[in-house]
Amino acid sequence: MSEILNVYIRPIILSDAVELLNLEKRNQAFFKPYSITHPENY
Repeated sequence: MSEILNVYIRPIILSDAVELLNLEKRNQAFFKPYSITHPENY
């Protein structure tokens, strides 16, 4: 029998910020094509 998983999508909230930053740092190479680029003096 297969396992049933429940997935919920919710808006991002302020308390998610630290974990989202850590996620992006850990996966920087993957996210690079999707990330906003800023000039060096930004």
